Amino acid sequence: MAEEGDPRWAELTFHGLRRIWATQLKSQDVDSLLVCDWGGWDDLETFLDTLPGDVRARRTEGGTS
Repeated sequence: MAEEGDPRWAELTFHGLRRIWATQLKSQDVDSLLVCDWGGWDDLETFLDTLPGDVRARRTEGGTS
């Protein structure tokens, strides 16, 4: 658990949590379309653009999943 008063927690938003959640799912090779749907992104391209570069790179190596 974070220490009380840790300034990093003040910057955490719903969208940041959603990106972290999606990144974890993609790191476990959950299908991109499922994560996109579960996370409420409007389209696959928008979802994939939110992923960090290392996770996004897996997309080009292995298709869209």
